[in-house]
Amino acid sequence: MTRFRNRFAVVLKARERDRDVARAALAAALRTSAEAEAARRAVEVLIASERGELGAATRAGRVDVSDWLARRRHASVLTAERKTAAAAVADAAAQVAEARTALIAADRAVAALETLRDRDLRAHRTAELAAEQRAVEDLFTATAAAFVGDDSSF
Repeated sequence: MTRFRNRFAVVLKARERDRDVARAALAAALRTSAEAEAARRAVEVLIASERGELGAATRAGRVDVSDWLARRRHASVLTAERKTAAAAVADAAAQVAEARTALIAADRAVAALETLRDRDLRAHRTAELAAEQRAVEDLFTATAAAFVGDDSSF
């Protein structure tokens, strides 16, 4: 019985490494996305808090103008941070989508090579079984011929 040798083994290993790299890239992109989303939520909390404080300062009656201006400036800074955080979330989402696409392509490449390997293995097993059956038939034929040729057994 001959040993099965996958003719795509080296390529399959390379594609599996590529798939592992793509998985790691997707994991990193998902972490970045989660961090960006957490930063965006933190900015939203700060903005809501600042709005509440700004509203409370104006409801109290007398308004300290310098305090009110400082709060408005801080609100403007937070609004800019919100835009930056939203852009970071969008960039992270694009990276996640790109990493998912790369992982899907890598999975398909591995699956195609595994399908070829499995097909070749089935063909190898079929050929081995046929060869084994031929060997058994040849042995039977040789034994039968020897038995028929030997008249001393009657």
